[in-house]
Amino acid sequence: MRKKIDIFIKTAYARAYVRVKGQLTRDLNWILASVAGAFLTMATYVYLYKSIGAPEEFAGIVLLGGFMTPYWLNVLWSVATQLYWEKEMGNLQLIILSPAPLSAFLLGLTIGGIVQTTIRSLLVLFVGIFVFKISFAVTNIWLVIFVFIVTLMALYGVGMIFSSLFLFYGRELWRMALLVQEPVTLASGFYF
Repeated sequence: MRKKIDIFIKTAYARAYVRVKGQLTRDLNWILASVAGAFLTMATYVYLYKSIGAPEEFAGIVLLGGFMTPYWLNVLWSVATQLYWEKEMGNLQLIILSPAPLSAFLLGLTIGGIVQTTIRSLLVLFVGIFVFKISFAVTNIWLVIFVFIVTLMALYGVGMIFSSLFLFYGRELWRMALLVQEPVTLASGFYF
């Protein structure tokens, strides 16, 4: 039993390490371009809402949407499609035949994705707060952090489920991924 737990932890750590190390050692231009692209998309809608005289709360909704949308996109296009891509590259057989459980591989993938996306999202959030001078009335920061963590756990759990569906259905499910991406983008304030 101890050996299985040890293999599980080592597998999750190894898979997360690849994503985290890749993010932290990536060329700085790549990180800046990623943040700038997300920020410019968000800025477009903030300025649009300001130009039509929308209430200030709309800018806050767009800023929070710009902070949370990358997590959803990471779930759809990095976590959900990962096993399908591994199958296409011929690595899935090696992953399944290894003594490591597939759930540990997916857990490491999600932990790495959370860290990778959090770096980008926090940069977008802080730049957005600084540039647009948006303030939030937070009465209990610990409750906000708790709800955020529970939301991420649920979101990446859905990503693991989608990963199995992508593996089973293949490219046909990409249309479904696009279909579930649009309502989230609408709710984030990126459509009006």
